[in-house]
Amino acid sequence: MQRLRVKFARGEKLKFISHLDIMRLWLRAFNRAELPLAYSEGFNPHPRLSLAVPLPIGVTSEAELMDIYCARWVSPHSFTSAVDRQLPPGVSILQVFAVAPNLPSLQSLVGFAEYKVDLEADPNDLES
Repeated sequence: MQRLRVKFARGEKLKFISHLDIMRLWLRAFNRAELPLAYSEGFNPHPRLSLAVPLPIGVTSEAELMDIYCARWVSPHSFTSAVDRQLPPGVSILQVFAVAPNLPSLQSLVGFAEYKVDLEADPNDLES
């Protein structure tokens, strides 16, 4: 089993897409790219996929992190080229690299998040 860490960006076109819809977007892209995803065990197996910090609706990102478990080895380069062709405009893969399967989860590794807010208002209005 292989664990890939994917760094991706979400642009203006997808800022109103919910977290669950983003997960569906990725799963559909992986299925169309015919990736060998690893599935959870049990009565209702799901692909092993997790996002580090789900974004609220209306927010874009320059660097989101996601972990994907593959049933067999996939090179990061072939992963990027296969999946990139399946993604809609507004989502882009920035980096893919293999990490050890026994590392802690992404959620537990995130120490902070940095947000940038752009306001379209007069600075004098902000003071009042």
